[in-house]
Amino acid sequence: MAIQFLLLSVLLLVAQSPDQPTGLSVELDGDIAILTWQDNSLDEEGFWIYKDNAKHAMLPPDTTYYEDEVSDNQRHYYMVSSFIGDEESDLSNKVNVRSEGLSRRLVYYGIPLLAIVVIVIFFLGRGKEDEEDYEGEDEPVLLTDKLTKL
Repeated sequence: MAIQFLLLSVLLLVAQSPDQPTGLSVELDGDIAILTWQDNSLDEEGFWIYKDNAKHAMLPPDTTYYEDEVSDNQRHYYMVSSFIGDEESDLSNKVNVRSEGLSRRLVYYGIPLLAIVVIVIFFLGRGKEDEEDYEGEDEPVLLTDKLTKL
């Protein structure tokens, strides 16, 4: 009887440990890291995404996809685990990614803002040139004077 209880306890303990996710891969789309993996557990309560060796995000069960912004031009390392309650599977393989080029935010907001600033400076600068070209000893010509000459 004690052996049966011990065997049942061991089986329940093993059954509570979720299977490890496998095949973690990452693709970079602009400054978004797209993670995909294989869900090998039928009864997990969710997944943990590890970013740079720390828990980063908790996902619901049966998830095999996650997007993360990596616009800081740093290399980031990712792993995934599944969990049931307090029991966590082994970590998946480790993948890494680094953003390339300009951040999407810089392209969308920075370049148009720069264009507006250049246009404003151009038009403000034109006004100052006209003031500098004006000589104080010249008499201003009134519109009425021009009309009487016609």
